[in-house]
Amino acid sequence: EAGRQRILERMAGGVSLPNILEEIAEWIDGSVPGVSCAVVVLDPEVPAEYEIASFPARPGDVGRRWTAPPFHGLGGPAPWPACRSPLDGPCACPVVDWGCAADATSPVANAFPIRSAADEILGALLLFVPRPARPEAIDDAVVAAAARLAALALDRDRVDRRIRQAETKRHLSQKMEAVGRLAGGLAHDFNNLLGVLLGHASLLLAQFDELDPRRADLLEMERTARRGSDLARQLLVFCSGPPLE
Repeated sequence: EAGRQRILERMAGGVSLPNILEEIAEWIDGSVPGVSCAVVVLDPEVPAEYEIASFPARPGDVGRRWTAPPFHGLGGPAPWPACRSPLDGPCACPVVDWGCAADATSPVANAFPIRSAADEILGALLLFVPRPARPEAIDDAVVAAAARLAALALDRDRVDRRIRQAETKRHLSQKMEAVGRLAGGLAHDFNNLLGVLLGHASLLLAQFDELDPRRADLLEMERTARRGSDLARQLLVFCSGPPLE
């Protein structure tokens, strides 16, 4: 109980997920004699892909990833489905050299699923016990409590990640809104300048005879200014600003 309370306090204090999972694995190692615990986490973005998040007995394996079948209906420690290949081929588990049915001298892995409050599989506690021991020797109460702590930590991490993603999207939206307002203001100013050019072009055209060759340049100036005004209108529409009159 003391170990569980300490981990809860550490979680409330904002300790990072990797450190919390490390403490959970160490708690099991210290509470269940002869057991070495590895915490594996299911990648929410890649179906059936697991990563070793904590393994105090073999820290060099932390970060290793592999694909394995999902858990189904496990309520307590039981042989992990990944240790049985559908085609009776090699085991996909990266710590196979620590636990495999073909080797009678190595530890054997048993798994306890980490389930969210919505009964979603988030990962598993892999419990390596010496080969003479049997799964019944594992203290289910301690492992169940550890799995609940791991689920709480993983759930909290996912919520925090969603909040950060939402904040990032909100900031991006605010930046885009600011850029839109700036572009709309520039379009208004640009259109005002073009209005001055169009006004002067009209006054000059009125001063020249229809056959005066200089009218061609003025007419081209007027057409160019009107095209610029059309571009300003398009920019305002893109920025969701009001159309120019």
